[in-house]
Amino acid sequence: MVHTPARSLPPLLSSRSGRRALAAAWALCCLAFLVLGSLEIKGVLWFVLFAVTLLADGLLFAATHRVADRPTSTLDERERAIRNRAYHAAYLLVFYGLLVVVGGAMLLFFTGNEIATRWFSHPTDHPAALTGFGVATLQLVALLPTALVAWMEGDEPDDLD
Repeated sequence: MVHTPARSLPPLLSSRSGRRALAAAWALCCLAFLVLGSLEIKGVLWFVLFAVTLLADGLLFAATHRVADRPTSTLDERERAIRNRAYHAAYLLVFYGLLVVVGGAMLLFFTGNEIATRWFSHPTDHPAALTGFGVATLQLVALLPTALVAWMEGDEPDDLD
């Protein structure tokens, strides 16, 4: 199989440790959205977090483009296995995560009045929490497979010729 020459990537994106650090930074951004929302923090910090998250999104796409975006017929067996394993794990995590969240939300919706704490009130009473949860969920659904590919992909072997 003949590989097309890879675009020269910065060391951050071409090494396994760099891609893992990038995937971890992206995961921390998702966690930060949840924390800011649950603490109902508002202000300029949200815009900074959005900017950092969008930067991490773009770098994740650039770092995994070689494996994640190419047609399956151009990938070798190792690259196909990495991509398939990452996508399978991501879809299972997203499915079960959303199942737990939706099930928990339905449980709280039906029992919230009996418990009567401030967190079980209507979501419009907590717009920051709703926004943080929504953005984190969208990030996970959209980019978890890409982050897992970045995490699992090994270093590119050096060419001998």
